[in-house]
Amino acid sequence: MECLDTAKKLSVTHIRSQKDDDFFVDRLHHRYTVGALVIFFVIVTTNQYVGDPINCWVPAQFTNSFEAYTNKLCWLQNTYYVDQETDIPDTAEERYKSMLKYYQWIHLIILFQCLLFLVPRVVWRSLNDKCGIEIVNYVDAAIKYETVDQYEKRENIMQFITNHINTFIIAKKVNKSNAKIRYKIKRFFSYLLFWTGKRYGNYLIILYLFCKILYLVNVFGQLFLMTHLLGIENFHLLGFEILSRMAKGNDMISSHYFPKVTHCDFKVRELGTDHQYTVQCVLSINIFTEKIYIILWFWFVILTAVTFVDLLMFLFRHGLASNRYKYIKKHFRVFSATTDDCNDLHKFATKQLKPDVVFVLQILATNVSSLVTSRIVDELWSKYCVEVREKRKQRELEKLLKKNSQQEDDYAASDTDQDLTNNNNDIDINLDIEPNNQSINGMNRIKNLVNRTPISQV
Repeated sequence: MECLDTAKKLSVTHIRSQKDDDFFVDRLHHRYTVGALVIFFVIVTTNQYVGDPINCWVPAQFTNSFEAYTNKLCWLQNTYYVDQETDIPDTAEERYKSMLKYYQWIHLIILFQCLLFLVPRVVWRSLNDKCGIEIVNYVDAAIKYETVDQYEKRENIMQFITNHINTFIIAKKVNKSNAKIRYKIKRFFSYLLFWTGKRYGNYLIILYLFCKILYLVNVFGQLFLMTHLLGIENFHLLGFEILSRMAKGNDMISSHYFPKVTHCDFKVRELGTDHQYTVQCVLSINIFTEKIYIILWFWFVILTAVTFVDLLMFLFRHGLASNRYKYIKKHFRVFSATTDDCNDLHKFATKQLKPDVVFVLQILATNVSSLVTSRIVDELWSKYCVEVREKRKQRELEKLLKKNSQQEDDYAASDTDQDLTNNNNDIDINLDIEPNNQSINGMNRIKNLVNRTPISQV
């Protein structure tokens, strides 16, 4: 039992103390590169403040205090580099052209590089929960789902994840009561690439794409930024020159990049007279600086290529609805989910599941387990089928009510027509009877007149 407990503690989910809400290539930037830069920062800072970063060869008449003064002065003011086979320039202007201005600040430059690598990460973590999906909470819940042994707790965790995602889906459904032309344009872009905005369920994808571009611009731009910060010409070509020199059998790197032997000019005022001294110094700090920036140059080039390829893969995976459908279909088959009464998996993957949901599922599959993602897809499919059945029943009920209402209207219309027909018949009968009564009355009046008139008058 103790062995089993020890094995559980050494499992991946227990070792993973950080809840990752991105992909491995992103962590190469904000975690591993930053970690390496911090180590380099510590090395350079230790050498600068604890060791002797510079040692100058002073004249024999200099005392120990003069030697210490010379070392500090040449460290604070910039030294300049002159090749061993070249004479020292006579004018100060020519010496200034080869001045080294970076070695006092190399630890701060490394720290600045470290901060630049953290900027995209800060942007991502600050804004990715604004659309209603908290990826870190999903990752945390998915990790607990894997580690919990009790069935009820596992089901509660799964219901928490799927209910939250389903709520997001319902809240982000697009209202299709727009103009037809506008709706067709949005539908075209949804198939070709994706429509942007929180309402269309693409907020996370657009934000991640922006951060991905920041990562790429940062790592590629630092190759050129170091040219200006270090004051080294063509630093972005450093690696190519190293490979070329190694192929020719020469030293790995030219001395002008990070020279270890430099010169320093200073004046000493003695008895009202200024004495000009030029001393030769050894920059021991450049031994570390050279190795650090050779490693960083090759690492930045590799990281640039990997990030660029990963960016293209991201656009390919999420830019087309068909690729999202294939991804959902792959996880759909794991649990052999039933398709009774709602067999349109394509509609479920491309319309019901927003692009942000598919993106979150990929993050969970990468950082936790593909099996957990398949389980979530199965639960979301079950909820979708229930929703489809309810809508179908509602439509059938509406049709039935509409049909009954139509029949009632038809019956009412037929009754009204019958009443009108009966009323017309009554009117016709009255019209026929009234002339007969009038004729009878007229005949009676004539008979009365005849009876009253004397015969003689006749």
